[in-house]
Amino acid sequence: MFLSYTHRVAAWMAALDWKRLDPGLTREHFEWEWYAVEGDGPATRVPAENDHIKLSYRNGISPAFRLSIRLKADAPVARCFVRVLYLGSKYDIYTELIRNGEPALERGGAPLHLTYIHEGRTDSTIPVSIDEAYRDITVTGSPIISK
Repeated sequence: MFLSYTHRVAAWMAALDWKRLDPGLTREHFEWEWYAVEGDGPATRVPAENDHIKLSYRNGISPAFRLSIRLKADAPVARCFVRVLYLGSKYDIYTELIRNGEPALERGGAPLHLTYIHEGRTDSTIPVSIDEAYRDITVTGSPIISK
């Protein structure tokens, strides 16, 4: 357990060292393409409202998502590298959805797809779950997870 907590602290410390090198580059210069996978259904493109998407359990199966990021043609830089933080329900932090060595995003070019490695296999469908202890918590009057 100690090593698990140490790993979490180390991941948070590493994230604090990340820096945005070009202050003129903002989130509006990127195109975000979200897909939801709910139950055993297919991936469906979903719009993000204020940077939020809604995912729901279906038939007792945890939801998942896919995300690709593209640098728009009107971006103020020709290329850039991006990083992603994924926060788990127990203070976990995952920084490897875009790993070191991934290619730079090119202005108007191909998107970069978030992926993770599970049991030696790379997958672009990222599962989402919430710890049982938090299932009854609400945010602004709505459950944070819907079944």
